[in-house]
Amino acid sequence: MPHPVQQVTWYEAVLYANLLSVQQGLNVCYYADDALTTPIDVTNYTSGSVYCDWSANGYRLPSEGEWEYFCRAGTTTTFSVVEPNFTECVNYMSGVLPNLESVAWFNANRYDSLGNNSTKPVGMKNANPWGLYDVHGNVWEWCWDRYDSSYPSGSATDYLGPTSGTNRVIRGGGWPDEPYNCRSAVRKSRHPDSTSNYGFRLCRSVD
Repeated sequence: MPHPVQQVTWYEAVLYANLLSVQQGLNVCYYADDALTTPIDVTNYTSGSVYCDWSANGYRLPSEGEWEYFCRAGTTTTFSVVEPNFTECVNYMSGVLPNLESVAWFNANRYDSLGNNSTKPVGMKNANPWGLYDVHGNVWEWCWDRYDSSYPSGSATDYLGPTSGTNRVIRGGGWPDEPYNCRSAVRKSRHPDSTSNYGFRLCRSVD
């Protein structure tokens, strides 16, 4: 099984989404102008604004609200599995959080049998209740939204984040992170040019 994509910027994730849409004959989601006439492509993806056509049927990054919705998959607990042993303690040893280890790679189980300390192939852990793998840990995932410290505390419909700002949201935690950063609710702010343990998960709008 392949490892998840990582070390990619937000801009590269947006470009990939458009390129995949074109390859599959779908309508692209991302444009360089708010009139949605100039698609994001290899000539313009590294600078300027990016606008999303939410009605397009092509691939795109999930909004932050969509990400949390599919990560939780109908659950209301700290993770998409119940982990009664979890507190905010940082330095867990392997085996202390068995339920979380069943679905996630994080700092307690990041070493494999050969001592490798890195991402792990996708789909090796159990899926969440909606059949999605690696929503906790392994790599952080870019979302569409600009970061704002204010985030809806109650229910929200089609929340798309603020309309201004530079940094974008990452979600989910990564393989070297403590379990606190792998919670369904955790959210971080990163510059869209950043490259670290950041990957992405694409989605599409459907009728």
